[in-house]
Amino acid sequence: MAPLLGATLLLAFNDSWWPLAGYVIVPSLITFLTTFATPETRGRDLTDPADAR
Repeated sequence: MAPLLGATLLLAFNDSWWPLAGYVIVPSLITFLTTFATPETRGRDLTDPADAR
């Protein structure tokens, strides 16, 4: 899907690389920020519903 969307962005914006850069940067920032919001699960029993949170 990503190469198809990237090619579509290039066609839609007359070979400008800015929309493609934004398409890469926005999900990267979301991924980076969620690494700090997600709790550490090392040492937890994830089969126990009370401990899986």
